[in-house]
Amino acid sequence: MNRAEPPVVLTFGGTSVSSAERWRTITRIVSDHLSAGDRVVLVQSAIRGVTDSLEAMVRQARERDLQPLVVIEGFSEKLKAR
Repeated sequence: MNRAEPPVVLTFGGTSVSSAERWRTITRIVSDHLSAGDRVVLVQSAIRGVTDSLEAMVRQARERDLQPLVVIEGFSEKLKAR
């Protein structure tokens, strides 16, 4: 591991974290970098559909002038239904 080299930043989100098989792929990628002596920074962003849902919440709040808590509660119920 060469501390002089900057770390490799790997970002995964959306479809790339949507199934067990995709997580196995991520594991292989990270393992390959670690085996090569790379320092790895792993960033996991929103799971599939969450970013779209958050954007829809903002639009809904703006269009209907809803209170933020009402929009958040609606989002929470959608997540529970998954």
